[in-house]
Amino acid sequence: MKTKKLLAKNLRYVLLAGVAALGLITILATGGGGGVTTTTSGTTYNSGGSIGDLLTYTINTSNLSYSYNIVESDFELAGTTGSGTLTHNDDGTYTPSSDPNARLILLPNTLLVGGADLTVSGNPTTMLFAGVPALTTSYTATEIAGIYNYINFQCDDSLDSGQCAAGYKSYYGTFKVDAGGTWEASDGDLGATPPAAVVNSGTWKDLGNGRISVVSGGNEIVKMMLLPSASGGKVMIGDLKNVDGVQGPGIIVGVKRQDLSSLDLSGQFTFNDDDGGYGNVTVTNASDPTYTGTHHDSAGGSQDIGGTLTRNDPWTGWLRDNADGTIVLILPGDGVWFDTQQAPNNDWIGIGGAIP
Repeated sequence: MKTKKLLAKNLRYVLLAGVAALGLITILATGGGGGVTTTTSGTTYNSGGSIGDLLTYTINTSNLSYSYNIVESDFELAGTTGSGTLTHNDDGTYTPSSDPNARLILLPNTLLVGGADLTVSGNPTTMLFAGVPALTTSYTATEIAGIYNYINFQCDDSLDSGQCAAGYKSYYGTFKVDAGGTWEASDGDLGATPPAAVVNSGTWKDLGNGRISVVSGGNEIVKMMLLPSASGGKVMIGDLKNVDGVQGPGIIVGVKRQDLSSLDLSGQFTFNDDDGGYGNVTVTNASDPTYTGTHHDSAGGSQDIGGTLTRNDPWTGWLRDNADGTIVLILPGDGVWFDTQQAPNNDWIGIGGAIP
């Protein structure tokens, strides 16, 4: 779907020394469990960033304001905060006060997708982030248990002197959450018969506030946020931690594994990508759905995108464009859209959702 990115990027956003403004925010409707943290200040979202940070964002659609706080960071950014106001544009989008070039799309509150510009180890960096509402109550283990298809986007090795020397790559697989407090992961389908081989496993613990700690080999490897939705789907967002000699930092996103054979997949989807670009696609429902749209890169260029998607390929719950290896996760009924490309072009991720 997307052309291969250059390592050196010409960002169209205003770069600041630290975290810059929100850019390209999308709030997507999925319903969700009770106890969402909403006050007169707005709704707060626990969010994972593509570089590997945990953030909270508070969005107020009544007075058009936002604020954010980096809670945990592998890049010494914890404690960074910011806030601003939003301007409502004629086309229905919004512009943040600190970035007049950005466009924000606000949909009913549940899944938050956006972008921010950072200075990491002296280098300007675009961070894509996604989040779900913080909760005032603990999870019910049975409501978040199940098998999730996922895409992770992370540094291909642990950090070297505080920097990602290996570059970021995307990978995909399944993640199984057990109600008893254990989990398993595979780069294949854990829901198949027989299931794919388990490549990692461990335990998880509910931390409250809509976060769980995922542990393997004594190390916390993910701070995970899981959201059961009103339609019966489930959304997974996680902040992948840097663990020396084990893994690099990044983000993991996923949805409940479900058979797409007979589901209506039609809709219009807007997405942001990891290098400050954005786009939209329209999916038409068919036995092999087609999609058409436009991708706008961070340098201001654009290109037409499109193709034909095969249902339940590479396994149940996925869509695949066999022409270029683009793979897509859609949560029908909730409008979630996650996509990337299979190797060797697995150096990007797109996160977004349906426009009502």
